[in-house]
Amino acid sequence: MLVVQASLLLAFASASALGFNPVVKTSSGSVMGRRVEHRGNEVDVFYGIPYAKPPLGDYRFRETFPVEPWTGTYNATEKRPSCIQLRLKEDNSSYSPLVRMMNAQPISEDCLTLNIWRPASCSGGDCKDLPVFVYIYGGGFSLGDASLFIYDGVHFVASTGVIYVTMNYRMNIFGFLDSGTKEVPGNMGLLDQTMALRWVKDNVKNFGGDPDQVTLGGQSAGAISAGYHTISPLSKGLFRRVIMESGSPLSTVGLHHASGPGQMVAVANVAGCYDLSRPAEQQIDDMIKCLRKKDAEKLLQEAKEGLGMKLYLYFPRIHSQFMPMDPSDADTYSINAKEVFFGLTKNEGLFFSYAIHKLFKSQTDFIRSNFPAVMRTVLRRFFQQMPARAAHNLAMAYMDGKDELSIEELRDISSAVFSDIIYNCPSQLFADILQQKKVPLYHYAFVHKPTASFLGNFSKEVAHAEELPFTRGVIDSQREQFRKFTAGQSDPMLRDFVVTSEEIRFSEELIQTWAAFIKTGDENVLVTGPAVDTRHRRHYWRWSQTACYEV
Repeated sequence: MLVVQASLLLAFASASALGFNPVVKTSSGSVMGRRVEHRGNEVDVFYGIPYAKPPLGDYRFRETFPVEPWTGTYNATEKRPSCIQLRLKEDNSSYSPLVRMMNAQPISEDCLTLNIWRPASCSGGDCKDLPVFVYIYGGGFSLGDASLFIYDGVHFVASTGVIYVTMNYRMNIFGFLDSGTKEVPGNMGLLDQTMALRWVKDNVKNFGGDPDQVTLGGQSAGAISAGYHTISPLSKGLFRRVIMESGSPLSTVGLHHASGPGQMVAVANVAGCYDLSRPAEQQIDDMIKCLRKKDAEKLLQEAKEGLGMKLYLYFPRIHSQFMPMDPSDADTYSINAKEVFFGLTKNEGLFFSYAIHKLFKSQTDFIRSNFPAVMRTVLRRFFQQMPARAAHNLAMAYMDGKDELSIEELRDISSAVFSDIIYNCPSQLFADILQQKKVPLYHYAFVHKPTASFLGNFSKEVAHAEELPFTRGVIDSQREQFRKFTAGQSDPMLRDFVVTSEEIRFSEELIQTWAAFIKTGDENVLVTGPAVDTRHRRHYWRWSQTACYEV
């Protein structure tokens, strides 16, 4: 893949105007991107630059290795596949257009690449030491794509003048299977991210960036990942600032203690790689060899069919090379960031209650009538050391004495539970840790309900991930992207999918606030006001379409 056919490149270059295909020398070899115009500004884009050795064959499930240098010039003008992930069932009309678009993207095990956007002026040497924003996508550590339009950096770079980077990383069992051995060490996806950060650190200067002014950001699983890098000894010195959208390193704390080797045995068993007549510890090597020979997509499908929802519990693990400590034990680590900026949407859990509504619609009456038992199961699945009685009492506390829930109450209470467990409480706890360690910290609350909501009229509140189009500047292009994807087919989610001029203005304000933090470590450069919570030196920004103010 890395040796580019010279004849094709020469033909491509000769067909392009001078200067419209910028070439940059990196430690891995030269890369050729392409130039695009956006509202009078020009941006250079480099797609699919390899940052690590492809995890194929015997390298499947192994730690990340540096990419081997290539000869010639690498063609970085086209998007590359995302990493292996599950495909939705054929009838996926109940999913949002965004999820369906992600499901339609090409996938491959040969996926460890990154994308770079920069101001076009950098190709002439007119920009030096620009601040850099490296972004990690979300998707529950199970799915995602660094090249999806919602993460596109053209508008962000054209509006802010920063350099913007996205990366692919291994997910699901390919990124987080753990055998308890060096052959399958676990946390491979996080090691991929670390390698990408190291590649950026070593090479971004050649693109016009400042390797000492890197801000690491992410949303959902990407924010959790950014939080892990904030405390991992392997990530020290690779960035200066961190932005966490809807997630913290404590968001999956309840799953950290799950048995890695036990989960590998579960996958090997459903894939036909486990001999029931032999003790598991005596066949670890054989299981690994067998799993490495399997077709990647078929292996993931077998895991889904055999494990069901348990497949989505292949998460990062503690007490590993990447994360030797427990994130909840603040005394065991230092913070790798100089400043931290993070926040939440008003109702993060709506995303999950909506999924429950869609996936278990036929069982709604049962869930309404048996909510404590259902929630007890969910809580104990997430917090595996939680006693059954404690889980029951917690569920009853959310029900506030009700014996049965209405549809609206089920939506609101399940949303509150998921919001608190995965986002609100973990974020507050990590904020307390940062406060104890005297790290400058900024909070925000995104409260504006988008006119074009992925959840339709399910709720009047803003849910998990609905801020993304605003913070990347794709708010005004997403409708066209969705319509192009659906090829004019009737789609109830697009019928009322409109964006107002006020929302476009609001999006631009958010982008500039993000940029202010990336450039200076202080979002107050653009939005100022009296510090209300001076006792704790925290700034809480409440963002809506009509106002952005400190509370």
